[in-house]
Amino acid sequence: MLCDRACRRHVCRGDNSEPDTAAAGFVAGARDTSMRWIIGDIHGCAKPLDRLIEAVTARDPDAFFIFVGDYVNRGPDSRGVIDRLLALPNARFCRGNHDNMFDLLLHGTCYDIRNDFMHAHAVFTQFLDAGIDRTLLSYGINLADVFNLAVNWSNKRLYDLMAPVPRSHRLFFRRLEPVIEHDDIFIAHARWPVDQPDGPELMIDLLDNSRKLRHEVIWGRFKRIEIDAAKVWRRRGFFGHTPVSVYHISDNGVMPIVGQQMVLLDTAIALGMDGRLTAYCADNDRFIQVDRQLDVAEWSAVAPVNE
Repeated sequence: MLCDRACRRHVCRGDNSEPDTAAAGFVAGARDTSMRWIIGDIHGCAKPLDRLIEAVTARDPDAFFIFVGDYVNRGPDSRGVIDRLLALPNARFCRGNHDNMFDLLLHGTCYDIRNDFMHAHAVFTQFLDAGIDRTLLSYGINLADVFNLAVNWSNKRLYDLMAPVPRSHRLFFRRLEPVIEHDDIFIAHARWPVDQPDGPELMIDLLDNSRKLRHEVIWGRFKRIEIDAAKVWRRRGFFGHTPVSVYHISDNGVMPIVGQQMVLLDTAIALGMDGRLTAYCADNDRFIQVDRQLDVAEWSAVAPVNE
């Protein structure tokens, strides 16, 4: 499989605390012929995640899970989300922009350091508006200490504040992958330019040699016109990051957007009462959704299968 080399590589740039081979132990379960279920942005919503995994495995006991990233912030139980993900026997995990920033706060560096904004104080302050206070609360961190740090900043105070985050969780964020590749599909959090080939080299090598591409896979957003545009890619791409409602596609609601050679999976579980968490099967184009009331629906790409 194309993924083998990327699995072995320690993808977090600038960190020498772990050997390159450490990530191989983190990527649980080499994929064989299992059906691949790609799950959209979770954002701290542990209960919908539990329900979704339960629903998928009830239908497909050998399911292989791939996650597009953004595990933390906004929702009430980011710690519970990471605990659940670490317990999965067959899964791989992309790096989202929220995860990238949490990695920066934990370790002082992260995968995509793109400009002067990327320092801990600026990140901490901005992401208070994106729900990082709820993430820290899930780790038992006092909210008064969180808001005090924003006003009375020091790196030492940040270090002390983040102390309750366990080592296993720190390693989870440190080892997240910027892109996951199979022979017929690839998965990234945010965007891959429609005019940028996805090979024949491994995409991880293309990322190593391009700061712009590293920014795109973590932070980029597709334009509406790009969704149905022809791509130069050899494979189908799966992405999260931008809520599907942003594109104002008639009658789409909070369904995944299936475009030309791509699928968008951020169905906004943490952004509104109508939000859902989606698992999309790359092998049969069915998907399962869980809403905030933990109700489950299974759909084909064009019509509901059951509710």
